[in-house]
Amino acid sequence: MLSSEYKDNPRMSQSRLRWILEGPEEFKYRLDNPTESTEPKDLGSAVHILLFQPNLCDRIIKFEKPASNTREGKIFKAMSEGKHFMVTKASRKKTHENYMEIDEDEHGYVESLKENYGEFLSNPDKFLPLKTDQYDAAHRIAEAIRQNDDCRGLLEQCTHFEKINLYTYKGIDFKSQFDGLGENFILDLKTSATVTNDDWDVRQTIRKHFYHFQSASYVLGLAGEDFYDNPAEAFNSINYYVFFARTKPPYSIYPRQMSYGLWEEGLLKFENACDLYNDCLKFNPEFKPQNKMRLV
Repeated sequence: MLSSEYKDNPRMSQSRLRWILEGPEEFKYRLDNPTESTEPKDLGSAVHILLFQPNLCDRIIKFEKPASNTREGKIFKAMSEGKHFMVTKASRKKTHENYMEIDEDEHGYVESLKENYGEFLSNPDKFLPLKTDQYDAAHRIAEAIRQNDDCRGLLEQCTHFEKINLYTYKGIDFKSQFDGLGENFILDLKTSATVTNDDWDVRQTIRKHFYHFQSASYVLGLAGEDFYDNPAEAFNSINYYVFFARTKPPYSIYPRQMSYGLWEEGLLKFENACDLYNDCLKFNPEFKPQNKMRLV
């Protein structure tokens, strides 16, 4: 799970930089409009916490968020916004700037929320709420990874978890956060509902989601500038492992090691992205659209 130290750091991340390959306007839009959390992302974050930050497990809670178009959903939203409540017998209840009108039954619902989820509602950023099925799935996935011999062996060899790394490449200040870090390897965890045990499918998944792009950034950053002129040597000095975890029963786990050929594909994309970003800073600082006609 990304730490606040990582999130608050203004350096460039590989996940942000990759969008410049889609065009300057895509990069600028993603920069100005960060993606919001989704249920699949939250499930993945929960598995990361269970495996790599077990001291934060109490932040994962079961919570069935009410539908936003119901009275319960509107009350929950009002509580999240810090509004107060006033009990009324009026048939038409209004929501004001600082408080919301509710009836006696709804007051009971408010008190129940306060009793069971008061700390979460007061500090929502400190917790990861999951639906019951997701909560159970997260624990089953984490246990499936621990039960896999190869995965368990690498976890036991890790010297750091969720380790932040800062480096500069091609004049760009980068930040990264490793899931797991060993003496000569990087460990990454990916959760997916669709990945299969077929190697061709795994490679396509890596390409589709730019995991090879990520691995190129991480390996170069960890290896350091002494290896920038010889990326093959950097790759040979650091093994890159990925645990692919299915998010559907039976929660199968597919451990894979990144090959040099696939990593090199990601490296070419990463270097191209760096060049495009630097070119925009120099000639197109507003990141206006400038995609050119290409023969495909």
